Amino acid sequence: MEKVEVKFKTCEAVHIDVQCERNDSEDIECGGPVMLGYSFYISKSDNLSEYKQFIKDCLEKYNRPFVNMVITLKSRLNTKYLNDKKQIEETIRVESI
Repeated sequence: MEKVEVKFKTCEAVHIDVQCERNDSEDIECGGPVMLGYSFYISKSDNLSEYKQFIKDCLEKYNRPFVNMVITLKSRLNTKYLNDKKQIEETIRVESI
């Protein structure tokens, strides 16, 4: 049997965890997250401050609550999971928390 090697293009990425509101206690007790919100990945080379402000502006524009943002670095992320501003705004516009 021939071995197939699949290669993915990866990069260092910044994970932006946007916390919008506290989850209800029943869902938390069943294993749900404490905070509800959005999760985005941008390239480490992107301007993080600009993206943070853009996300806050989109949340306000679409009347979404905002509590906090948690920023972490991911050393190897498949580039197909990176988000641009258009994708971020569309996600916030379409998906309720």
